[in-house]
Amino acid sequence: MIHSLRAKITTELLRKLLLLLLILACPLSFFAYLAFLNDNPDRNFWFVPFPPVPPYTENYRHYEGSLPGSRTIEFVTDQPAEKIQQFYRIELPKRGWYLLCSPTQLEHPDCPLGLSPSDELADAYKRDDDPSMVRAIDVTISKPGVNLIDHNKRVVEVIEYRYLLPVP
Repeated sequence: MIHSLRAKITTELLRKLLLLLLILACPLSFFAYLAFLNDNPDRNFWFVPFPPVPPYTENYRHYEGSLPGSRTIEFVTDQPAEKIQQFYRIELPKRGWYLLCSPTQLEHPDCPLGLSPSDELADAYKRDDDPSMVRAIDVTISKPGVNLIDHNKRVVEVIEYRYLLPVP
C-alpha cells in the first residue's frame, strides 16, 4: 500500500513537473525564434551559412544588404589584393561556387560586376544548383587608401545575392 502510494505521488509529481517544463518551454522557444529572426531578417538566407572569411581580417562585420535578397560581409586587411582574391578563388569553389568573371573596368560587357575606380580587384561568382533562384557572390577589394582609418589597408566587400526568379 505504501509502495503504491509512493508510486502515485511520484507519477503525479512527474506529470506536474513535465507540465511546468512545457509551460516554460513554449515562451522560451518563441523568444529564441524572435532572436533568430532578428539575426536573420531576410528569409532568403535562413539556414544559409555566410561565405568564408580569411583568417587575416580586421573589423569584420556583416549586415543585411541594401537590396532585398542580399547580405554583405565587410572587413579590413593589410594583405595584398592578389592574396585575398586567391583565398576566395580557392574557398568558394569548395562550397559549390564558380568564378563567373573578373572585371577590368567600370562597365564590363560580359560581367554583371564592374570595377569601380576605388577597387583594385573584383570577382563575380555564381551558383546554378537551384534553377529557380539567382545565387551570386561579388567580391570587391579596394585599393589601399580607401579605408579612412588606416590608409595602408584595403576594404573587402563580399556581397551575396539570393532570391527567387520571377515565375513566367
